Amino acid sequence: YEAFKGGEKVFYFPSSLRYFWALNISFFGDSLYGFLLIPFFYTFTLFLILKFLLDVKWAFFITFINFFTNTFDGYALPNMKLINHTNVGHAEPLAIFLIFLAIFFSLKIYNSNKGFSLVFLNFLIGFTIFLSISLRPNYFPTGLILIFLHIVFCYTKFKDFRVILFCLLGFSFLLLIPFHNYYYGNSYVFFSSGSGHNTGVPIIIYLNIFLDLFSFNINDNIYIVFNQIKRWIKPYEIHYLISFFVLIYLIFKNRNYNILLISLMALSQHLVLLIYEPENRYAYLAWSLTIIANIYFIKSYLFFYLSKAFKKKYYNK
Repeated sequence: YEAFKGGEKVFYFPSSLRYFWALNISFFGDSLYGFLLIPFFYTFTLFLILKFLLDVKWAFFITFINFFTNTFDGYALPNMKLINHTNVGHAEPLAIFLIFLAIFFSLKIYNSNKGFSLVFLNFLIGFTIFLSISLRPNYFPTGLILIFLHIVFCYTKFKDFRVILFCLLGFSFLLLIPFHNYYYGNSYVFFSSGSGHNTGVPIIIYLNIFLDLFSFNINDNIYIVFNQIKRWIKPYEIHYLISFFVLIYLIFKNRNYNILLISLMALSQHLVLLIYEPENRYAYLAWSLTIIANIYFIKSYLFFYLSKAFKKKYYNK
């Protein structure tokens, strides 16, 4: 009874992190050794994702420099950055790894000719998304995007109802969190009692601004939103702004499932940043997905057109 209670009647801190720590202690003792393996699994999963987006050589090159250097440090992609947060016990390394793992499972199924002989992977997609959200509740919209796109695209391709059944079955474990809060604390709290702690701009403020525009009412709500936007992308951080517009371009100009999935997930997480805490580790998932999409853009568009222009010039000579 006390073990499943997890030390809290109503979850405040990330709900499932305490259970992962318990498993870590069971196998590795009172140390971080188990959690320090996560960034390495994360690196391998990143390589598998990049294989679907790029070719093997590009995937190996990006993964190699990402593992040994801090080249993409500003976008929270490097292995070293995740190790630093693992050392202090933050939930983000494990949560991001699980989201990446779910992305890989989805890409593997969609790009497979075996159809749904791998039905267990559909369950794992829903289950790993549940685990990630249980660690970081602000990943909930992004997890929903992944579930929805996977179901729509894979059902359209394979015409198999099991994709819906198994995905939702794995994802349904998310109901354990509100069940815990009600059972132990007699409280109707879906994720965490501290959900308002990191809320910068509640959704109601955006709604009020929309209504105020019709009455030409300029009030403090607009300044609150502007301040949130400046924290999300500071005016002098032009490279973040460019990478965000590249993301939007890929969403409207690309219909390939592999990159559309990554891009829409990144956009959904950016929208979360306009409501909740938009800086530091809270923004890691948004920017790591964004830089992956931008790498695809550089390889598939920028390098393609540069190569085409070079060949044309060489051929004319």
